[in-house]
Amino acid sequence: MIESITFTRDIGPFRTGDTVSFESPITILVGENGSGKSTILNCLRVACGDKALRHEMSTRRDLDDAVEVNGSKSGKVVAWDFHLDDLTNAGYFDHQRDIAVQVSLSRLSAGQGTLLQIPDRLKAASSALLLLDEPGKGLSIRNQHNLRNMILNLYQKDNQLIVATHSLPILGLASTAVASIFNVETCETINSASEFVTRHLESIQKPYWGCKDII
Repeated sequence: MIESITFTRDIGPFRTGDTVSFESPITILVGENGSGKSTILNCLRVACGDKALRHEMSTRRDLDDAVEVNGSKSGKVVAWDFHLDDLTNAGYFDHQRDIAVQVSLSRLSAGQGTLLQIPDRLKAASSALLLLDEPGKGLSIRNQHNLRNMILNLYQKDNQLIVATHSLPILGLASTAVASIFNVETCETINSASEFVTRHLESIQKPYWGCKDII
């Protein structure tokens, strides 16, 4: 299990020496837009040898040697960026039977397409490092709860999961003994979902956009 990463140089919002801890089998990354959740996941993907990182090669080179990984690396990395991955990408479908699925995706909403593919992409994962960026994107509250249960089932297959999300149902995983929340903005681990939500509700009473041009 990967226990933490330490940034070896400045990148994005992080500075040399900053440490991100993964104290539970399931770590939920939280923070405002632009706080660095995706940066953490992408640095992990590169550091663990994921060759399928779907960014320009210049971006990949920028992430090389950006972090030092502490703990044992899994032999397999399964990553899914729900912002960038093209759900109808023909390259994903490697069996003739999946052509029908590909055609179906073009007729579905974004949320329906995600629901169709999540089980197929993740059901075979075992003893792997799973990196999920915004898996609740486009899903109804009910289906976010279903996704929460699916993530718990994936943990039971000896996977380590690191999930970046703004979804309250997925944050609820922190109420279990196998998950914790890491606040990217304060670099601290929070072991209670209710504690984080309480802090969050207090903080959002102050206007915050994350981009001065919007104000």
